[in-house]
Amino acid sequence: MKKSLTLTLAALALLAASTIPAQSGPNLTLSQYDANLDDGFWPNTPMGNALVTFQGFHQPMYFNLSVNGRWEVRNMPLLSVEGPGAPQAANFSFHLGNQLGQNVTQVQAAWLITPNMQAQPPNQFQQWPVQDLMMDLRNGLQGAGPVRLMGPQAQQNNAPIAEGASKHGFPNQEQERNACTNTAVSNSLLWLKQRHGLTFPDSAVSPGTVGGFLGTDGNGTPVEWTGGKEALCAELVRLYGAENRITTTVFGPQLAGYLMGFVATTDIEVDMLFPAGGGHTAAVVNITRSSDGGYWITIKHDLRQGHPGGTAGTHTFKIDANGIVTVGCDGIPVGTRILKFVREMVSGPKSATKGVMID
Repeated sequence: MKKSLTLTLAALALLAASTIPAQSGPNLTLSQYDANLDDGFWPNTPMGNALVTFQGFHQPMYFNLSVNGRWEVRNMPLLSVEGPGAPQAANFSFHLGNQLGQNVTQVQAAWLITPNMQAQPPNQFQQWPVQDLMMDLRNGLQGAGPVRLMGPQAQQNNAPIAEGASKHGFPNQEQERNACTNTAVSNSLLWLKQRHGLTFPDSAVSPGTVGGFLGTDGNGTPVEWTGGKEALCAELVRLYGAENRITTTVFGPQLAGYLMGFVATTDIEVDMLFPAGGGHTAAVVNITRSSDGGYWITIKHDLRQGHPGGTAGTHTFKIDANGIVTVGCDGIPVGTRILKFVREMVSGPKSATKGVMID
């Protein structure tokens, strides 16, 4: 049995005080995934997870991790999605260096958080414990096929990041298997309610209620689910009063840059297809432009479907101008194809009639 142990950055003195304020106290936890997927159970995979918990910075930072002498996570954006000073967590993916089935209990690790990209890997190695972590991920889009075992994602970034936008306080409910889409929509509508003062009860947008409108079943949710979301909002109009309207709009994968301007005030979901089979939906909480023309997409979702404990922190991946994932993350491999973004925007009263209206 592996021990769960977190070591503080301050204790290792890996950074100067000018780089990381003493009160931030970032922590790092390393884990090895066991994967329970549609194609079977795979214990002790080479997929490693690095969970960084920290208080938000006033500027974007970069995270670097070396494992057993290999520069595994290179200049990955560490984004303060919850805002400066707020406690938060971010997940990073790396290769543990083991063969499938080989249990890893400790590694030699060194890590850095800096405001600038690094030309050299961290090299102040310490013995670091590795704990067990379960990934339970099932197909979420009907007809997309089974989710199959994926390799570790090499999170290597060679381009500085530019401007970005985040939403704060986004909920992340635990999901049942095959229920990523309806749960992502439920999370989005709960956040939209809080952000804009809408009046429907939380139960009206629970994952189960949302799934009924979207057509979610044991095989996932239909790929064309946006009509079901519009029907749900129409029901909110009928049952609950609010002098607002909600406009649902579908965007192609090439419009991530346009949507960046709406992240802070609207809810956005993203549908995707994995290269080896399986589909997934997640809620977008940050979009950041890269200087090379790509976009970093930060999501919240549940990687332990049907079990507690899979919702900690955010996950960030990168897409190119065509919506293809070029830097993967836990559960979202390189080559994943973005199908669409779905945005809900709340605006003022369309007429004197009270209610949540759908354009």
